Amino acid sequence: MSESHLWKNMKKNIGHMGHFSRVESHETSSGIPDVDFCIRGVEGHIELKFAREKIPKIRGTQVRWFRDRVKQGGSPWLFTHMVVDGDDCYMLHQGKIVGDLARAKDQREWVRTAFVMWVDSMNWHELIDYLAVR
Repeated sequence: MSESHLWKNMKKNIGHMGHFSRVESHETSSGIPDVDFCIRGVEGHIELKFAREKIPKIRGTQVRWFRDRVKQGGSPWLFTHMVVDGDDCYMLHQGKIVGDLARAKDQREWVRTAFVMWVDSMNWHELIDYLAVR
């Protein structure tokens, strides 16, 4: 699995439930999340991360982008597929804590601060419901 596979899996399972665009170039805006979406009239951004038995890396430019967006009232998300103690865990984090996650030392902090987490199987319909909240 990789971040690219996470995107393909996401697109396959929820692509028909909204409009999703992968941001292919970060040259236009440094730190911008990987996915732009619109679901039921709600627009937003999702940063995708994948890690196997470790914590994902969040770049400083990403922390700054999230901080600036949240400061202006935005609600970006971080969606992560992480292998924790051998279990496939899918986590959704609110953008307002991305700075804290960038400083996290271990997976426990990611698990503890998840807005919602699915273990072993992903419930894509629930993900849509969380993303589409105004």
